[in-house]
Amino acid sequence: IKQSFPSLLIGETGIGKTYLIRNIAEEKGKQLVRVSLNGEVGVNELLGKWLIKSGSTYWQDGVLVDAMRHGKWILMDEINAALPEVLFCMNALLDDSKSLTLAEKDGENVTPHSDFRLFASMNPPDEYAGTKEMNKALLSRFSVVINMHDYSPSMELEIIKLQTGVDDYTGRIMVDVAN
Repeated sequence: IKQSFPSLLIGETGIGKTYLIRNIAEEKGKQLVRVSLNGEVGVNELLGKWLIKSGSTYWQDGVLVDAMRHGKWILMDEINAALPEVLFCMNALLDDSKSLTLAEKDGENVTPHSDFRLFASMNPPDEYAGTKEMNKALLSRFSVVINMHDYSPSMELEIIKLQTGVDDYTGRIMVDVAN
């Protein structure tokens, strides 16, 4: 985070990928924007689009460009379920130029605010419908890749107790049933 490296978290559903980033953002006092790349989110939602109001057109930044301009943190959730054109538009942001060109607007080159941070998360592609193997070119652009693994039952019990306030006995039953 200090080095502003784009980071990818890989792990099973419910392992805490989003929770981890949300808590770090909260701890650092940063606004976090979460985008679920469910296969319906298009380039316009990320970069921006022209809109009409009162007979004239105006440009509205997408969530990614807005985060870049205002130093927000963004979590691109389920990145391996995104449309190919969405992933392709992120290449320039993740490579050496660290910027985006808004071709649809006027060719403006947007460079991120110094507080901007980009995170992505994904489930393992071989076990979840609708996900796919990550493009190697895009994967190589993430400076940090963290593989999150299942917790031990004792660690899972502590997490459940901390998050829910349940007693030890109830927590153990929850862990046993889940496992």
